[in-house]
Amino acid sequence: MCDAVNELLAPREPLLEVVGIRLTKDDTTELIHTCEALVRYLDLQTEAIRSLPNLSDEQAPQVIRAIQNRQLDINTQVAAIVSRTSLSARPWIQEFADARTALGGKVRTINKSYKAHGWVPAARKYWPCMLDTYEWLSPLTLELREEAEEALQEHHEQQWVARLA
Repeated sequence: MCDAVNELLAPREPLLEVVGIRLTKDDTTELIHTCEALVRYLDLQTEAIRSLPNLSDEQAPQVIRAIQNRQLDINTQVAAIVSRTSLSARPWIQEFADARTALGGKVRTINKSYKAHGWVPAARKYWPCMLDTYEWLSPLTLELREEAEEALQEHHEQQWVARLA
């Protein structure tokens, strides 16, 4: 009984304001890491997709498999951002949910095209369609990371001032 009361009365971790929502320091740090991972995956994915036309038919399958696997990682990161920021009222944050929908639709189109055109030719033709979504998703992700980093920096500065007082 006393443990339950102590838990209720325990001081709460301060919340940081990020994109109009309140997040804990740990959640903010995790959001920053998610954004960093997503930008890294988008850069690698863009490079791999742009290399497809120049690859031989023997090299292409390995790169296509890596593209497919990395797309799963991209989807996971975007879903994590959507989940963490779902309460934000800022319109630009909703673009992450739009990106998730757009990427999902494009992946379905690519998968259907494999049957019609063959795996390597379809990949060379349709994976480049993803690049336009990556091109607007990357700066959006960087903007989110920057806002989260600023909130974390403000938090650290407030703690520093509080220690000096």
